[in-house]
Amino acid sequence: MGEIDKITDTLREIIRPIVIDLRGVQSIKNNLKNAQLEDTQ
Repeated sequence: MGEIDKITDTLREIIRPIVIDLRGVQSIKNNLKNAQLEDTQ
């Protein structure tokens, strides 16, 4: 059990920043879309 827990923790540490990056990219894209919409109106 201990080994699997260690592996799971390591994977979480690797995956968490990637997920946060993807969310950041998504919010940046949304902000750009909103800015473009405001410009055209």
